[in-house]
Amino acid sequence: MKKLLFFAVSAILAGASYCSYVSDKIVAKVTNNTQIEQQQEQLLVLEQSSAEFKLLAGHSSHSSHSSHSSHSSHRSHSSHYSSR
Repeated sequence: MKKLLFFAVSAILAGASYCSYVSDKIVAKVTNNTQIEQQQEQLLVLEQSSAEFKLLAGHSSHSSHSSHSSHSSHRSHSSHYSSR
């Protein structure tokens, strides 16, 4: 009878240990998948931010070019007048 009780307790402990191991693995996999999803979301946000920055930088450079050309035309006029 003691041997049967010992085997039953051993089987319960082994089962509980196995369940704990499996649940740890499941939690680790879910956590890892969540981290991967978060990293992908962060990468997507970075890509969108980069694209928006490039778009804004492109617009500002165009406006600065037009302002430079207007300045150069003013300079040419002023140099033209100063040479008289």
